[in-house]
Amino acid sequence: MGLFSSLEKSDKPKFKKLKEEGCTVQLSIEIPPQMVQDETHNQILRVQQRARVPGFRPGKAPLDLIKNQFAGAAREHALEEMIRRYVPEALRELNLRPVTTPTVEDINWDEGKPVRLQVRVEIVPKVAPQNYAKIQVKRNKYPVSDESVDARLEELREANARLERAAEEAVSAQHYVVIDYTGSQSGKALPHAKGQGELVDMSSEQLLEGLAAGLLGMKREEIKDIPVKIAGKDAVLNVTVKEIKSKVLPALDSEFAKDLGMPSLDELKAKLR
Repeated sequence: MGLFSSLEKSDKPKFKKLKEEGCTVQLSIEIPPQMVQDETHNQILRVQQRARVPGFRPGKAPLDLIKNQFAGAAREHALEEMIRRYVPEALRELNLRPVTTPTVEDINWDEGKPVRLQVRVEIVPKVAPQNYAKIQVKRNKYPVSDESVDARLEELREANARLERAAEEAVSAQHYVVIDYTGSQSGKALPHAKGQGELVDMSSEQLLEGLAAGLLGMKREEIKDIPVKIAGKDAVLNVTVKEIKSKVLPALDSEFAKDLGMPSLDELKAKLR
């Protein structure tokens, strides 16, 4: 993970059901080291914004100083956030319906290794249905407009888009740009502001302030110093454009429908209704 949003996702957390006895389930959650590092860094940045450090205005203390003084607090906040986020996700992925608040029974977190959680939860009891074969249920039908179907088709095209080498020589606002970069502030290198092969969506609202404007017009293998804002402070990214890509949507045809498991486009549209 880097400083920018992208279409590609890093490793995902792993969820596993360890034991099920009656309505009690024990499960494990494993969060990859990179995701742990990113969350811890996010918490350090949040601490930096509100910490009061002698000799510095609020929010202006150097990041390295914040790390030294508040590493424990940032780590604790990161753990709380990961539990808050990934325990419900684990329940959803494992199709567990809790009736009580899950309990984290064990936490294993060694520096540079995955965070491993063991969670216990009480779930809805399984009841086998009986004597239901003769029950008649009336199914209500709700009309779905052509506009709604078309909108859903466009969502599916976006979800199945691919990136290809752009025909244009220079970066525009519609492109995706692969870059190598290093960051600095006041001439000093920023350890966390560096990366290779980072994919930048030029239309994203999550980019560093100044980055998109600086990339506009750059060509492949061009190198440029781009003024940006990092954590509200002036910084410079030394950027090399490695590749320029365009997003290509699949054609709305029978091949697209087949890729989604439907025999034809008409049957796909019918399914969406």
